[in-house]
Amino acid sequence: MHEYIAFLKRYPWATYLLLAVNIVVFGAMELSGYSSQNIFDLLDWGANFYPYTFKDEWWRLITSMFLHIGFIHLLVNMFALYSLGSDIESAFGHRAFIITYLVSGLSAGLVSGYYNLYVVSAGASGAIFGIYGFHIIQVIAHEWHDKNVVIKSFIGFAIYIAVMTIIGTQANFDNAAHFGGLGAGLVIGLGDVAFNSQRTHRIYPLILVVSLGLVFFTYINMSRDKVQYFDMFQVFLQSDKMSVDRMNNSYSSDSAMVSDFSELLLEWDTVMQEIDSLPELPPALENDRKTLENYAKWRSEEIGYIVTSLKEESYIYLDSLELVRYKMDTMPPLQYVLNYNRPSPSAPDTTEAQKPPAREIVEVYYDSLWKECPIWEHHYYRRGYQDSLGRWDGLVRDYFKNGKIQMKGKYSKDLKDGVFLYYNENNTYSAAGRYEEEYKVGKWQYFYESGVMSSEVRYRDRAYTINTWDSVGNPMVVQGNGEDIHKYPNGVIASYAKYAEGRIEGEAYGYHENGEPYYKEFYNEGRLVYGRSVSREGERFDYDISTFIPHPVGGADAFQQYIASHKIYPLQARLHNISGDLEVVFTVHTDGSISDVRFMNHLGYGCEEEAERLLKAGPEWIPAYLHGMEPVTSEGSVVISFP
Repeated sequence: MHEYIAFLKRYPWATYLLLAVNIVVFGAMELSGYSSQNIFDLLDWGANFYPYTFKDEWWRLITSMFLHIGFIHLLVNMFALYSLGSDIESAFGHRAFIITYLVSGLSAGLVSGYYNLYVVSAGASGAIFGIYGFHIIQVIAHEWHDKNVVIKSFIGFAIYIAVMTIIGTQANFDNAAHFGGLGAGLVIGLGDVAFNSQRTHRIYPLILVVSLGLVFFTYINMSRDKVQYFDMFQVFLQSDKMSVDRMNNSYSSDSAMVSDFSELLLEWDTVMQEIDSLPELPPALENDRKTLENYAKWRSEEIGYIVTSLKEESYIYLDSLELVRYKMDTMPPLQYVLNYNRPSPSAPDTTEAQKPPAREIVEVYYDSLWKECPIWEHHYYRRGYQDSLGRWDGLVRDYFKNGKIQMKGKYSKDLKDGVFLYYNENNTYSAAGRYEEEYKVGKWQYFYESGVMSSEVRYRDRAYTINTWDSVGNPMVVQGNGEDIHKYPNGVIASYAKYAEGRIEGEAYGYHENGEPYYKEFYNEGRLVYGRSVSREGERFDYDISTFIPHPVGGADAFQQYIASHKIYPLQARLHNISGDLEVVFTVHTDGSISDVRFMNHLGYGCEEEAERLLKAGPEWIPAYLHGMEPVTSEGSVVISFP
């Protein structure tokens, strides 16, 4: 019996038990469908992670000692545990071995949390390093008379530390945990040498109590600054996801969108408060903190511009929106992206092969009348995207010859469709509003060249003037009612019109700069009934609303006869039995020429090409006339039927 007890004392059963536990945990993890190399699975199984461990999950200091990141990690650690642990346990007893292993593993977790920034740590390495530290102290203390043994052990230990550190640096091993475990093993070894010269093992309960007390004290008193930063980052991620989701959402009304986005503003206020309340952080986090602070500020500005734009139904905030989005897009990348939320399962992305090829930006040049021209004659130029048929399709920017922006807008198959911003050459706004397939809709805002707003007009079935201002910002028409009066710099009235419920009503008139009469017009519910104007040379003109509408020379009947006699029914359209009406819109210039032919609907098979040929080869057009005497560029339209 005594021999059996002596055998048990020498037999390294604790080493084999630890080997078994580590191997069983690894096998259980893999067999249950988890991956030992998946960071989210490791966290679920209890890996050491500062924001979790030092918030309230202290038990991770223990569980992380029995997890391993991949089979090679397990194999290396178990080999070291078997070869070193069995010797230490047999030589110094089970208590010394277990206490050294446990305390070293806990210390490794503490040091890892203190020195690392958001590293997911797992493995028995820290505990094994502690065993190594205990071993080297014992060798130095008890074999000091045999210098060869001491030197050999020390060199072997130093080589092992160097190799593990080098490998660990390349393979992202947790070297802080290694040295934390090593330090604990060295201290326990020194304590054993200093207070246990008789090898009675009575010192080990005291070492255990003191060590665990130090571990507990250290855990309680370690700074939680990185926990607070991590928690702030989670609030940041949640708010950013909410922002992206709501910006991609479809809303039944602008008011619903305003309500949702106003809530977003409160979310980002919370994020900024969280950032402001952060304690002093490790220097490595300062750049990220500043980046998050800027991003939160810019996100708030972005959402604020959207809310203000919707409330005021004004698109002039889109430039500010574009600028703040550019700032967000060009912000420096975060060094620590602390998104440790397990991604939700989703279907594999199969859209890559279906994506259309990237389109190149097209640049086209225009003369002073916005007719396409060679580069050496241009006054404007356009940069944007075109489809395979050469139609403007997507974002488009127009520029003055000097490179300053003239227009920002979006086209859909050659038709204006979306928000458009127009600019003066001095970088002030000219007009801002929205088109739906070439037609103005909603509220448009117009500006003087100085940048002061001149009027707000709402477009539905007709145009309704909401408000107008003079050149210094004094209101004239307010909520559709009032007198709109403009003067020349010399004080002479340039124009006068009275508005009622958003429409010109009664008599409107204007004068030349020298004070002589220019025009007098009579309106009924916003529609011109008749007018009379006088040129500076004394020539008189009588006109009605028809002068606002461009029309072909010879009249509409003659134009239709021309179409009928010159129209060629395209062969492909004939073969496919294509028929129908094409609604064509185009620009009529002051000289009667036409350009910029667009189609409100499409028949295909050559019908659009034939309609454009007919228009350009046909009679000139009489442009619209302002006050019956001044030709202005305007939009014309016709319907051409096939066959």
